[in-house]
Amino acid sequence: MQYRAARAIGLAAALVLGVVTFLEGGDVQAQGPANGPFDLLTRADLNRDGATTRVELRQFRTSTFGRLDVNRDRRLSAADVSRWQLVMGREGAQTQWRQFQATLDTDGNNVVSRVEFISGPSPAFDAVDVNNDDVASANELATARAALASGATP
Repeated sequence: MQYRAARAIGLAAALVLGVVTFLEGGDVQAQGPANGPFDLLTRADLNRDGATTRVELRQFRTSTFGRLDVNRDRRLSAADVSRWQLVMGREGAQTQWRQFQATLDTDGNNVVSRVEFISGPSPAFDAVDVNNDDVASANELATARAALASGATP
């Protein structure tokens, strides 16, 4: 498991978190788009018990999809990135979109469908869930953050 690889995907997840915060009327500048690549997992802890399950992550993705689909065409594409640019700037949004798309566009059609978004790969979750019990516990998240901060790749 490599936290650095998950970090790249986590940065794309940070884009999603920043965009969702913006679209919800939050202050992205004050809050920051995310405090690290694993913060999306913390936000997906829907019952606030300190652990995020894979089921919670899918539920969070389900509730988030409609806010990211700016043009309401039931898929995420480069056309939606124009609104995301308000959060990340043009170049940042385009770069993050490419990483996001590379991870979730499993059929290679250059768009991310609702199904791909909700049920797609979760490299950051997989990197954190070291015991493979489909739960990213508070301890696992803390370990992942510390390892990433130290530059370690366990």
